[in-house]
Amino acid sequence: MKNTQTQFTTAERKLIDNFCADGARGKEFGLLKVRKYRGFNSALLALNGTTKTIGTAQYIKREGVWYFDAINGERYRIPEPAEGIDSVLEMEFKRNDV
Repeated sequence: MKNTQTQFTTAERKLIDNFCADGARGKEFGLLKVRKYRGFNSALLALNGTTKTIGTAQYIKREGVWYFDAINGERYRIPEPAEGIDSVLEMEFKRNDV
């Protein structure tokens, strides 16, 4: 079966890696906008296609967990997947604080 999942370009991967780096500009200090959810949670799957951005995600390194604040008002805790967060969340590479 062909993998139809969108892969990050080199530039996109570099940007998210920089965003994830330690330091004051790291991902613990900003949010990534989430466009699509690719997991198995039916409540989150129902959000796909309802609006351009279905929520925001933030990584807390000391916990190894992503917090996804969805437009349905719920906060979801997603442990960092072995394949990387992009295997579950399709995110825009924009920071809210820049």
